[in-house]
Amino acid sequence: AGQVGRGIMSSTSKEGVSSKPGFGSFNSGNVEEIIKDPNFVPPPIPRDIIRHDEFDCFKRRSLGHEMKDLFLLDRNWTFVNHGAFGAPFSLIVDIAQRWRVYTERQPLRFIDRELFPRVVGVIKKFASFLNCRPEDLVLLQNATTGLNCVLESFPLSAQDKVLFFDCTYASVKKMIRKVCKDKNAVPVEAKLKLKEMKGSEDILAQVEAAIPEGCKLVVIDHVTSNEALLFPIDELVEICHKKDALVLIDGAHGLGSCPLDLERTGADFYVGNCHKWFCAPRGVAFLHVNHSNLSKMSPVKRQKIEKEEEKKEEEKKEEEKKEEEK
Repeated sequence: AGQVGRGIMSSTSKEGVSSKPGFGSFNSGNVEEIIKDPNFVPPPIPRDIIRHDEFDCFKRRSLGHEMKDLFLLDRNWTFVNHGAFGAPFSLIVDIAQRWRVYTERQPLRFIDRELFPRVVGVIKKFASFLNCRPEDLVLLQNATTGLNCVLESFPLSAQDKVLFFDCTYASVKKMIRKVCKDKNAVPVEAKLKLKEMKGSEDILAQVEAAIPEGCKLVVIDHVTSNEALLFPIDELVEICHKKDALVLIDGAHGLGSCPLDLERTGADFYVGNCHKWFCAPRGVAFLHVNHSNLSKMSPVKRQKIEKEEEKKEEEKKEEEKKEEEK
């Protein structure tokens, strides 16, 4: 979001694509303002990209072999691992390719004039589906990017604790430990006794008992990657908040596999993928930040630049100190 355009354009192009003036890359326009505008109407979708009658293929389908026609998957295989890299619907693959062709017909028109208002339109529709404010939602390439953004942004002081679990995804554990090391915080890995769990009450009791004093952030899976354990996230968020800990939910396997209502859940941060059980093309994910926590967030790239500048400044001071000693 932010300043995204500087070109004056008419409200309707020769192709009949309407868009709000001020979205071109040579004229100032603020996506953050547009996304809050309840009267904003995104450009219409070209007729040769989406034909609504095509979606009739999803009607009157029963689970099983009949569903295979909706995918490009080899019919000689029974594909059960959507949780790894997903499998998009064949129709969605076709539509994504049509957008690419449409873009290449007039790259300047699409990238410079249409892209941002179309993204705003998508975010608004997706926010309605997830039941959240559109201004609190951003599209990303993958869930890892979103998790990294939250962890790098999160304000931790020395000896603050970050709680996660033995069933947390391995790369997420690495992120947590790295951030805690950088900020002199304390990573706390708790072991869940999965064999003793008979229901949600057991999960709630074990998580509550694991929250240590001084815990500022709890990282919880919506659905665990290896065990396929569904966490009762609504109740867990409530428990963590009572102990003054914010909650980051890794929902990489959540969207599409179970109902998701972000307003009801009340998590401070929720990261999810769209290419797994939601059957969207790869390279689509999202980050939702509870409105009250937006001020805590900053782009990962900017954080890296700031850290590099701090490192250079420290090295410079160290060199100056050595010169003085000589």
